[in-house]
Amino acid sequence: MGNISIGTPLQWFMVDFDTGSSDLWVRSSHCTSNCTGFRKYNSAASSTYVANGTQFTIVYGSGAFATGFLSIDTLTIDGIAVAHQAFGDCTDVYGMSSDAFDGILGLGYPGATSDGEKLVFYNMWSLSLIPQPIFSFYLNPDPTAASGGELIFGSVDSTKYTGAIVYIPVVIQMYWEFIMTSVQVESTIVTSSAYAVADTGTSLILGPTPSVAAINLALGGTYDSSSGMI
Repeated sequence: MGNISIGTPLQWFMVDFDTGSSDLWVRSSHCTSNCTGFRKYNSAASSTYVANGTQFTIVYGSGAFATGFLSIDTLTIDGIAVAHQAFGDCTDVYGMSSDAFDGILGLGYPGATSDGEKLVFYNMWSLSLIPQPIFSFYLNPDPTAASGGELIFGSVDSTKYTGAIVYIPVVIQMYWEFIMTSVQVESTIVTSSAYAVADTGTSLILGPTPSVAAINLALGGTYDSSSGMI
């Protein structure tokens, strides 16, 4: 998660940067459901707001959803100002009241968008706001660290990896889906050709039962039958 701002002057929001979805939405000042304790976008307070009004709804795999209407305003992320960015101005949010974020910024493909509007990352590139059409995530393995990681638009932090970056083809341009042929745990290599999705919006690692069982054995983990997790 990280901070973004929308509008002029800046209105700040904590969002989940999610590669498993494509839309940007935040709670609206008109929000009537599951809104208490969250920051809300107030269009009346922004001089760069442009009304759209098209109905907006996004439903997630968990059953959670957000609904409202589209608005257009300037989005700012770490000094990068994206003018005329469409987003969901949500009046009703279900299934996310216990989450710490005010909204979600999707980084998936246009094919997965709910509203057909141009996505944040694509706007950054088309407006020449970033040097390359890439973004990169670093997830801090230390759960006690002050920073959970970093997201870079247009570049890669070369201090966060060794060797050369290997690029693999995306199977279907809806999600960041690719073919995973094996997983190595120290000296143990688990082979199982399967489709995988890189999804920063979830904290789970899911896989075929035989492959997960083999990884569990290599790690020396314990299987919890009640949750189906190790």
